[in-house]
Amino acid sequence: MTELAAPSPPAAGIGFVNGSLGRTGINHRMAYLNGTFAKALEHASTRWLEWFRGSLARRGSTPKAQLLGIWDALEEWFESDHFYGSTITNAAAKLQDHPQHPGHQIIAAHRRALRQLLEELAAAAGADDPAGLAGQLLVLMEGAIVGAVIDRQPAVARIGRDLTQMALGGQAA
Repeated sequence: MTELAAPSPPAAGIGFVNGSLGRTGINHRMAYLNGTFAKALEHASTRWLEWFRGSLARRGSTPKAQLLGIWDALEEWFESDHFYGSTITNAAAKLQDHPQHPGHQIIAAHRRALRQLLEELAAAAGADDPAGLAGQLLVLMEGAIVGAVIDRQPAVARIGRDLTQMALGGQAA
């Protein structure tokens, strides 16, 4: 397994989030898996965020290079044999019918942590509206992940890179 492939395989105990059980199966299992599922989801979130931070740090020493590096990291992840989409997004879809499930708190915490990282990088890169840019990048990232799953085209990340470059005023990293 490559370093970039590390975040994409499902964590132990939550393989069914990535599609091996439908809603009916998850409804029956949720009653006794709430705690196990939530712990595994939290572990998956932590692993992915650690990988992402490390990957950005390896892509450049400046915040602008790291913001542009988002898309290179995602494209490499999308190209890996272990890419099945985002465990967090898949869990959110599977938990729609379970609004009280503790997994929702973990999903929200994951998105807050990712948004905070993006906002910090945007601020350090001199963005006029770091919070606004972070929100836009988060939406672009989520869309790229879904697009890579549906279209099986890792290069979808290049669109995000182009839009990030435009948002940064076309300045090189």
